[in-house]
Amino acid sequence: ILKDYPIQHLPDGSVMVESILIKISAMSEDQSTKDVLVSWTYQDEELGSYLITLLKKGLPQSIAL
Repeated sequence: ILKDYPIQHLPDGSVMVESILIKISAMSEDQSTKDVLVSWTYQDEELGSYLITLLKKGLPQSIAL
Protein backbone atom coordinates (compact mmCIF):
# COMPACT_ATOMS: atom_id res chain seq x y z
CA ILE A 1 0.00 0.00 0.00
CA LEU A 2 2.76 2.47 0.93
CA LYS A 3 5.49 1.02 -1.29
CA ASP A 4 6.11 4.41 -2.97
CA TYR A 5 6.90 6.14 0.34
CA PRO A 6 10.02 5.90 2.51
CA ILE A 7 9.20 4.31 5.88
CA GLN A 8 11.50 4.65 8.91
CA HIS A 9 11.25 2.88 12.26
CA LEU A 10 12.61 5.33 14.86
CA PRO A 11 14.48 4.34 18.07
CA ASP A 12 11.57 5.48 20.29
CA GLY A 13 9.17 3.09 18.53
CA SER A 14 7.61 5.75 16.32
CA VAL A 15 7.24 5.32 12.58
CA MET A 16 7.81 7.95 9.90
CA VAL A 17 6.06 7.60 6.53
CA GLU A 18 7.57 10.26 4.26
CA SER A 19 7.45 13.16 6.76
CA ILE A 20 4.42 11.91 8.71
CA LEU A 21 5.02 10.82 12.30
CA ILE A 22 3.00 7.95 13.78
CA LYS A 23 3.47 7.30 17.50
CA ILE A 24 1.50 4.80 19.57
CA SER A 25 1.62 4.79 23.37
CA ALA A 26 -0.27 3.19 26.24
CA MET A 27 -3.04 5.45 27.49
CA SER A 28 -3.02 4.16 31.07
CA GLU A 29 -2.55 0.90 32.93
CA ASP A 30 -5.11 -0.60 30.54
CA GLN A 31 -2.83 -2.07 27.86
CA SER A 32 -5.80 -2.68 25.55
CA THR A 33 -6.23 1.10 25.13
CA LYS A 34 -3.68 3.09 23.13
CA ASP A 35 -3.14 6.72 22.15
CA VAL A 36 -2.21 7.23 18.51
CA LEU A 37 -0.52 10.47 17.47
CA VAL A 38 -0.34 11.20 13.74
CA SER A 39 1.38 14.45 12.83
CA TRP A 40 2.10 16.06 9.46
CA THR A 41 2.62 19.40 7.76
CA TYR A 42 0.01 21.08 5.61
CA GLN A 43 1.91 20.00 2.49
CA ASP A 44 1.35 16.33 3.41
CA GLU A 45 -2.38 16.64 4.08
CA GLU A 46 -3.40 14.07 1.46
CA LEU A 47 -1.03 11.35 2.70
CA GLY A 48 -1.73 12.18 6.36
CA SER A 49 -5.47 11.88 5.84
CA TYR A 50 -4.97 8.60 3.98
CA LEU A 51 -2.91 7.18 6.86
CA ILE A 52 -5.57 8.25 9.38
CA THR A 53 -8.17 6.39 7.30
CA LEU A 54 -5.97 3.27 7.22
CA LEU A 55 -5.51 3.40 10.99
CA LYS A 56 -9.25 3.81 11.59
CA LYS A 57 -10.48 1.18 9.12
CA GLY A 58 -7.53 -1.20 8.90
CA LEU A 59 -5.97 -2.64 5.77
CA PRO A 60 -8.28 -3.48 2.87
CA GLN A 61 -9.26 -7.17 2.68
CA SER A 62 -7.62 -7.48 -0.75
CA ILE A 63 -4.14 -6.76 0.69
CA ALA A 64 -2.09 -9.88 1.37
CA LEU A 65 0.52 -9.48 4.08
